[in-house]
Amino acid sequence: MVKLKQRYPDRVFLLVGNRDQNKLRFLSELTQQDLESCLPPLPPGVTGAGKDCRQYIKELAVKQGLAPSADEVSESQVADLNTMANRLRWILDCTMGSVGDFEFRKQELALLAGRAVSDIDDAAVVASFYGSVADDDGFMRQYMQLGQLAVVIDCTLYVHGGVYGTFDKSKGVQGCVGLVPRGDDLANQVSVENRDDWVRELNSWMSAQVAACIRNPAYSADRSTRVGHALFLYGSYSPTPSVIMARMLNDSSMPLPIPEDCAALLKKWGLCRVVCGHTPHGNAPTVFTSHGVQVGCPLFMLQQGGCWLRHSC
Repeated sequence: MVKLKQRYPDRVFLLVGNRDQNKLRFLSELTQQDLESCLPPLPPGVTGAGKDCRQYIKELAVKQGLAPSADEVSESQVADLNTMANRLRWILDCTMGSVGDFEFRKQELALLAGRAVSDIDDAAVVASFYGSVADDDGFMRQYMQLGQLAVVIDCTLYVHGGVYGTFDKSKGVQGCVGLVPRGDDLANQVSVENRDDWVRELNSWMSAQVAACIRNPAYSADRSTRVGHALFLYGSYSPTPSVIMARMLNDSSMPLPIPEDCAALLKKWGLCRVVCGHTPHGNAPTVFTSHGVQVGCPLFMLQQGGCWLRHSC
């Protein structure tokens, strides 16, 4: 995809989602300094079955037969298992929702090299993930540098998550059309009145966050923050309205009606359709119309014999 974007920059568009932007965390979290400094807690915005690094390592020790229970794992055993490979396994399994990706990458590296999986060691897997964002030609680094949060083609707006959802349950369904963070301040997003200005400023904000993170990825001394932290929060579960984390479906994966003010702004801007993804919900696209705006949440865009979404407005 990166090569296609480089070859056809005006015809290919790379949308950035939560599973793209969070890979920049490797720049600060897969370093010897961070490995030796602490056993990190769960990052902000991680939900579900996540567990902190210490608990993960203790459970790993039990699985390896080093102790009968997590409570009986010694500090020396924790220290022995606090390796870069296990740190990466914890990041993937417990903080990125990517359970098993460490072994999948090992299989991929073996396939690409024409070798047996047993020939690929853990260090090669760590180097692959880290290099994907640390190297100048790393594919994830280039993807983030070339990617966009929002793209408009004709009368269709493309975003990863959507343009409305329940970000803060106390506030109900909120729209995020026209909202742009300012620097690291997510709490007070600025409202932009012009469509093209909004798309440009939103994408410029993300690009600035990515560039700053690449220049200086290290944590602060107390590990409370890092450059680019705002982008990580924008792409995680937080009260901030976000085109990455918007979910235009309810808890039963049924469509949520577009808020009237959100639909009115989309139509004022000449947008008749929003296409998004983010949330797996079945084996066919969800397409619905609300307040005169068509919404497509497709797992794929085409079916045999025709298109799920009409291309004309």
